[in-house]
Amino acid sequence: MAAPARLWQMRRVYLDRVGSPAARFRDVWLDLTGKDGTPLDTILWMRNGGGKSTLIALICALIRPDRRDFLATATTGRHLEDCILGADTGHVVVEWTDPTGRRLVTGAVYEWTDRVQPADPNAGHDRLKQTWYAFTPEVEIESLPFATADFKEFVRAVEALPAAAEAVVTTKQDRWAQALHDRGLDPGLFTAILRINASEGGIEHHFKFRTSDDFVQYLLSLVTEPTSATKVATILRGTRERLARQPRLRAEVAFCDEAVDLLDVLDRSRAAVTTATTEAAANRQAAVRLAASFTGAAALAAAAAGEHEAVAGAAALAATDAETRAATLDVLLREEQWQAASRRHADARTAVEDAAATVLARRRVHRAWQLVPLLVDRDQLTSRLAAARGRQREAEAGAAPLRQARSEAAAGYLSALRDACAELDDTVATLTTQAADAAEQQAKSRALADGLRADLGGLTGRQRAIEQYLATFDHDVRAAATAGHLTTTTDPTADAPITADPAADPAAAGHLGVAGHVGAAAEDAEAVGTVERLGAALAAARATDEEAARRLAEELPAEAERLDADRATHERERASVHAAVTELTRQLATLDSVRTPLLAEIDALATDPRLTALTERDTVDPVGEQRLLVDQLSEAIVGADRQRIQLAVADAEDDRAVQALASPRGLLPAALDLARAADVLAAERIPASTGWHHLADRVPQDRWAALVDRVPHLVGGLLLHDEADLGRARAALHAARLFPTSAVQVSTTAHLDAAIGESGEPGPGFVLEPAPAMYDRTAAAREADRRAESRRDRGERVQELLDARDHDLRLKDQLRQLADRCPPGHREHLDAEHQRIGELLRGARSRAVELDGARGELDARAGRLRQAQQLLAERRRILATRLGVLQDLARRAPEADRQRAELRGLPAARTDLEGQLEQAEEQERGHATVAARCTSDAEQHRSTARGHRARMDELRRVAEPAPGAGPAREGAGAAAGIGKPVSLAAAMSAYQAADEAYTRRSSGDALEATISEIGRRLDALDRQARQFSAEEHETAARLAATPEAADPALVARDTELAEQEHFAARAAATRAEAERDAARRDLADRGASRPAPEELSPAVPTPQNLQEHLDAAGETVRVARERQAAAVRAAEAQHRRAADFQGLAGDLEADLGEHDPVAAPPFDGDVDAAREAGRAARRALQAAEKAVTAVRNQLAAEVHRVDRWAGEERFAAVTAEVRDRFRGERTADLPPELAGELRTYRHALAGELEAVDKDKHLVVTALCAEVREGLKTLQRAQHHAQLPPGLADHLRNRRFLDVGPRSTVDTTDATLRSRVERLVERLVARQENIPDGLTLVWEATTAVVGRGNFTARVLKPSTELGEDRQPVELMSKWSGGEKVTISLLLFCMLARLRAANRGGDVPGLGVLPMDNPLGTANYVAFLDLQRRVAAANGIQLVFLSGLGDMRAVGRFPNVVRMRNTHHRGRNYAQVQERELNDDQVIEGITTARLTFPHQETLL
Repeated sequence: MAAPARLWQMRRVYLDRVGSPAARFRDVWLDLTGKDGTPLDTILWMRNGGGKSTLIALICALIRPDRRDFLATATTGRHLEDCILGADTGHVVVEWTDPTGRRLVTGAVYEWTDRVQPADPNAGHDRLKQTWYAFTPEVEIESLPFATADFKEFVRAVEALPAAAEAVVTTKQDRWAQALHDRGLDPGLFTAILRINASEGGIEHHFKFRTSDDFVQYLLSLVTEPTSATKVATILRGTRERLARQPRLRAEVAFCDEAVDLLDVLDRSRAAVTTATTEAAANRQAAVRLAASFTGAAALAAAAAGEHEAVAGAAALAATDAETRAATLDVLLREEQWQAASRRHADARTAVEDAAATVLARRRVHRAWQLVPLLVDRDQLTSRLAAARGRQREAEAGAAPLRQARSEAAAGYLSALRDACAELDDTVATLTTQAADAAEQQAKSRALADGLRADLGGLTGRQRAIEQYLATFDHDVRAAATAGHLTTTTDPTADAPITADPAADPAAAGHLGVAGHVGAAAEDAEAVGTVERLGAALAAARATDEEAARRLAEELPAEAERLDADRATHERERASVHAAVTELTRQLATLDSVRTPLLAEIDALATDPRLTALTERDTVDPVGEQRLLVDQLSEAIVGADRQRIQLAVADAEDDRAVQALASPRGLLPAALDLARAADVLAAERIPASTGWHHLADRVPQDRWAALVDRVPHLVGGLLLHDEADLGRARAALHAARLFPTSAVQVSTTAHLDAAIGESGEPGPGFVLEPAPAMYDRTAAAREADRRAESRRDRGERVQELLDARDHDLRLKDQLRQLADRCPPGHREHLDAEHQRIGELLRGARSRAVELDGARGELDARAGRLRQAQQLLAERRRILATRLGVLQDLARRAPEADRQRAELRGLPAARTDLEGQLEQAEEQERGHATVAARCTSDAEQHRSTARGHRARMDELRRVAEPAPGAGPAREGAGAAAGIGKPVSLAAAMSAYQAADEAYTRRSSGDALEATISEIGRRLDALDRQARQFSAEEHETAARLAATPEAADPALVARDTELAEQEHFAARAAATRAEAERDAARRDLADRGASRPAPEELSPAVPTPQNLQEHLDAAGETVRVARERQAAAVRAAEAQHRRAADFQGLAGDLEADLGEHDPVAAPPFDGDVDAAREAGRAARRALQAAEKAVTAVRNQLAAEVHRVDRWAGEERFAAVTAEVRDRFRGERTADLPPELAGELRTYRHALAGELEAVDKDKHLVVTALCAEVREGLKTLQRAQHHAQLPPGLADHLRNRRFLDVGPRSTVDTTDATLRSRVERLVERLVARQENIPDGLTLVWEATTAVVGRGNFTARVLKPSTELGEDRQPVELMSKWSGGEKVTISLLLFCMLARLRAANRGGDVPGLGVLPMDNPLGTANYVAFLDLQRRVAAANGIQLVFLSGLGDMRAVGRFPNVVRMRNTHHRGRNYAQVQERELNDDQVIEGITTARLTFPHQETLL
């Protein structure tokens, strides 16, 4: 809970010579503080009638001095003047203090004028002098002259206070109220305090609300500052008249806006008619110019065709010259290419030999490095072996003979191996010589074969060139025959091109025979007759061309003149018929624009499902039965509203039931008549409950059904707890005048309890079983679900009724509008007019169809004429092309015959060269086989010799002389024999026998084992070393002598580097071989295309860059041939173009009819573009005619639409003079400047409407802010309603008030503003006055949230202080103590919230004086709760009571006991004693469990 607000609390009260005669106060000081000067909750105890009400009235009159605000003046008739007697000068002073210790003194001094009380004080109340003052005490207030000074002297004494006291003295109530307001003492809050104290314990009546909305309205009115709300209401009153004009202004602005748009549409329609007419004339003129441009284009095309034919002949001659030049350059280029390929091949062979030498050298180095470790190891082992043998010689003496024998055998074996190696070396030398000889012969054979291949390639190239030339010539001859250029016919009407069948033309067949190679004699004879056939064909073409020119100049123009005359007559009649069709179509369209929508609407209404269901027929007549249908729809709308009301009543009943089920009682509510009767008895404080509640609370469950059957009138009735209250209850219920619509049984609970023990069956008849949730709490959930489901069903039904009602309203409006637009007989008139115009239109269209058929026949005649023109033009084009082709063939024929003769001699020369090449290749293969066989044998013998030498190295170590023996001779073994050379096998056998004998003799000697192991390792190294050649051994010996050989890591590195260099050399050799092979293949290819020696002419110089010259010559040939072909195609295209343009011009002239001739430049596009332009021109002519008709129809439709628009009901408020200008046929003649006038008028209206909108926006925005602030105030109220600490654990951080809109209420800004706007519109429209500020804000809040959509639930105080929260409207049914307690809690929270809302730097009012609340709420636990909540909100409680319950009184820390004394006919109230008690409640908030008993302190 937030910290308490800084509020003023009472410190002391001083009263002197004030009060009624029955309760006078003379020099009375009331101290409301503790020992430390802090204000305390206080009980002012005084007997009944002792002046409690007078004391509160005097204190309140100090703050609210208006005599109408005097406490309970409405009921008692008392006023302030009744408390000032005779010549007394009365004083009422209150000293205030805030939590910071700051003090404030407020007081009033009263005295009658001339110190004489009138006989009737109330009548002479204006003679009572009153002065109010306030100051900040610099001295104690006792120093003021209360007893010694009269009115004026006392006032002067106050005014004379020091300036630091900031004293204010006034006799004006408004200034006094402002002074209090400026110092934080809220006079407005005293309005509620006065109402609370209007009667003893009146706070419970003050907080009695029928609905949650009433509570929220009271809360907001109490805590809301009214200043801003009053300003909003003032603004709304001042702008009400302007806002009332808003609907009319909006209607006129809308009319102007739409009228301007419609005028723009009319202007556009009129402009469209003018534009369409102008465009139609422009399109016709453009078509005339287009026809003239077609005629000019045809003449230009005919002239261009002749020029292109001349260009084609010149291009053919240039192409022939370029081909001859290209053939000569090709021969020179092929010879040059063969020479280059030969040089490349020689260079590649040299590169291969160099690469092979490099590979061998690097391989030798690589293998030498691989051999170095072996040599190093062998040297080390040799040293070890010599040392071991030395030790062996010293240790062994007995094995010397056997060792000597083995050495001699080894020497003999070594001699035999040396002889065998010598023989093998001789054999290898012989084989190597033979292989070299064979390789040399192979190279010679390969060179011969390469030369023969080159010669054969040249012969092939020459044959290919001749064949290509002859193929080109023969192709041109066949193309000429296929194109019909060799024909001799002179028929100018013959179709072209002529068939390609050779049988159709003997000349063509003979010429094709030349290309078919039918024999030399036939070819020669045909070559002689070629020129004669070409001359005959040329003569026939010229004769045909002359005949075609005659027909184009004479026959066809005459036929064209006759066709133009017939077409002109036809077009005049056709134009007349089409004009009639257009006019009738326009009239029919205008009629249909009115009739079709009307008929569609009538038909739709005739079969509308709703209308047919109402009349119970399949169709209705919405025109004739309009009144009946409208009446039935009205009845249906009323019925739907009635059903919605019934469903709403059922919803309200379900809401009431669901709320009751959700309450702590958890049962269905009683019937309304019974509930109203129970409320009357509760208001009269007559204990009673319904029979249903008594049945649920007091009767065993097993007896429920029996009691419902036996005494249903008691179960469903109202039962009093005490029979003695029956009389009072009867009187109260009769006085309430409830007029129930059902019988309500009023009895006692004892009567129902007595029926529990009765037995017997009920009388005849039965009781309809009630809902179980009326008395069974376990059935509450099921009942709530059932009610919720029923409500959902009703909600769907309500929506269906709303939809049906809206649909019926729309149908009703539609029927009324239909009756206005279509009175009886109007439809029949429209049908008759539609039929008349339709018959006329059908007749005109039928004649138009006939004329279109006749036009088709004219178009067919024109087509035949154009076809004849095109055929003759095409024939002339073919003849022009034919002449150029025949001239070119005649010039090329002699060269073709010469090359054909040369081609016949080429096969024999080719056969001779192929034989020589085959013989050379066979010799090359034989020599290659011999060289490979000799090389293989030599390598095999070398391998055997290497093995023998490796064995010789091993035997040399064995043959060394034994220790002490002389040196052994290598031939000693042989000398030991029979004196002749020993074979290799015998020497090997002898050595093996001697070695085995020596091994058996020395096998047990460890030293011999070492020597043997070293020997085996040396043998292994020797075997590995024998794999290397002598050159590799030599290179390895040099490398082993270097320092690097001693470091294995360096040896490994050098070996790896040598390997990489070897691999690189091999890769280079591979690339060289690939280049050699590619050069060889290129040489072979170039040799195949090498020209023969006789083709090379020494007289022709060889230019540089032959290929470029050859390409240039070929490009010249290609360009010349393309130019020739392009010229031929261009000539043909120009002939076709001329014919096409002539035909297009004729078609367009036929469509145009008679017109004046015009000059136009020739058409510069192609024929397709011209054809499309012609079609576009015809489409434009037709579209222009249709456009003129369409825009005229559109103008008529727009005029009709504007007329209907101006008559719409929504513009009823618009000035009739303005509306009538848009009605009738004159609408089409509305001036264009009218739109500008309407814009000006609309601008003035918009300005006024904008000002109104601004006023409305200002009011709505301000009201929205007030509503939003009110909703925030409710949230703050919940925040301030948090229970203080020190209560039960389950109430920690809980609130005693939950208030706000229901969760389903939409309070977003858009919704809030929309609803406030509608409220402002309703307030402006209705005749009542604008409510005041707070009332206006409340209406706006209600409009946003909706009536009944506020919820307010408060904590019900109880002995257990549970969490039972009930709606505020049920507070009236609580006990007095419960109502007083919760009312006090609410007031404290609201006082604090009001002070917080006021803001500012001054404290608020923090005291609540109450008259005798203990008479209603003296339960100690309730008092503790009241004090805790008040303290938490910074509120000081001052209770005036005469209650004798000292236990309740003792709960307050400050008890001031007063008594009354009688003196001279007056009763004086005096302070008897003051008791200061320990404030256990406030001090024990945090230790309450140790301080108070459970049942007493609600802990």
